Amino acid sequence: MYSGPVADRQVLIVSADERSLRVLEVTIRLGGAESISRHSVSEALHIPLTEDQHPTVIILDVGGQTRADELDDMRALVEDNGLPAVVILAERLAAERERFASVGATVLVRPYRPSELYAAFAPGDAAGHDSALDEVEPLNADAEPAEE
Repeated sequence: MYSGPVADRQVLIVSADERSLRVLEVTIRLGGAESISRHSVSEALHIPLTEDQHPTVIILDVGGQTRADELDDMRALVEDNGLPAVVILAERLAAERERFASVGATVLVRPYRPSELYAAFAPGDAAGHDSALDEVEPLNADAEPAEE
């Protein structure tokens, strides 16, 4: 496996948006970690992990279409799991920052750089990492794809 800034970690990624989920999976893989993906908080809570899945952090992507009741479930997942959590908020949900931070999550608002994501859940490992990934444009899965 690639020896990146977050190597040898398993990351549980929860995102209802397929495009955001794929962007996060690739970002995590490029950082050297392995991802475990779920399409909803319900899946994260109810689909058991396999014997070889031991996430060390949760990334929770809170997209623009998230309902208020889902936000409550997401905050409960962050608060109750005992793992460090990174919550990525769509810009329109930036007001939720304090509510997620109050349950112990690190909060990023789109757009963000991969290095910011790595540093959020592996501050000791990623802080001094000199990586070409720092030059990557900020990630904003909410943006429309560029025309080719």
